[in-house]
Amino acid sequence: MNARLTRSADLPAVSRDAEIAIFEIRSLGETTRFAILNRAQLDMTHQFVEQLESIEAFRGRLTDEILDALKERALTEFTERMNRASKSDLEFAKADILKLKQ
Repeated sequence: MNARLTRSADLPAVSRDAEIAIFEIRSLGETTRFAILNRAQLDMTHQFVEQLESIEAFRGRLTDEILDALKERALTEFTERMNRASKSDLEFAKADILKLKQ
């Protein structure tokens, strides 16, 4: 009887420890996600600037209207990529996270 009471008293502590572990894993996951997202957005921004510079290299050989259209298309594509990247999200269920700790 005493052993059962001791085990049942340990359940809240185990549950609390599991919740803390889940919180730590999710926090680390969010930190990693934001670092990856920031790096990807910075890389995409560099690519966008390089693309604009490449378009500008055609100045004098193409009309201003064509250059503006190319820049507008580049901006639209850049914006769409940034939006897609910022919406990417991973979420794991508690059961899956608990399996990682085993």
